[in-house]
Amino acid sequence: MFDISFWELAMIGVVALIVVGPERLPGLARTTGRWLGKARRMVAEVKAEVDRELQLDELKQSLRQQADLNSLKDVMQPIQALRDDIQAQFNDLDPGRRRAGIPECQPRRRTTTRNPPRPTCRRRAHTRAVAKSGC
Repeated sequence: MFDISFWELAMIGVVALIVVGPERLPGLARTTGRWLGKARRMVAEVKAEVDRELQLDELKQSLRQQADLNSLKDVMQPIQALRDDIQAQFNDLDPGRRRAGIPECQPRRRTTTRNPPRPTCRRRAHTRAVAKSGC
């Protein structure tokens, strides 16, 4: 957390020894250790609380998404029922298809219609007319 080297700690210890004195220094060290322990526990508690809040937000977002999906399902149910009714009506229109064993959907055959070839005499007549006219 803090970037304190050994020499910096030694300097702090020497200053504390001079200021507080050798008799009260061990008690001061214990008190300082207790306060540091409390501070670390508080930081850990705050961190855990933030993590819980983040998880709670994720859960809330998941619940919102689930509610949106449920509302979509509620909208889709009548549409699917309508689709099923329409499909049943189409199946009822041609009951002979099922009895005859004809599948409901048959692929359409492609029919290619070719243009009949044009008579070539027309072209020959045109070229003859051009030749006679000299153009």
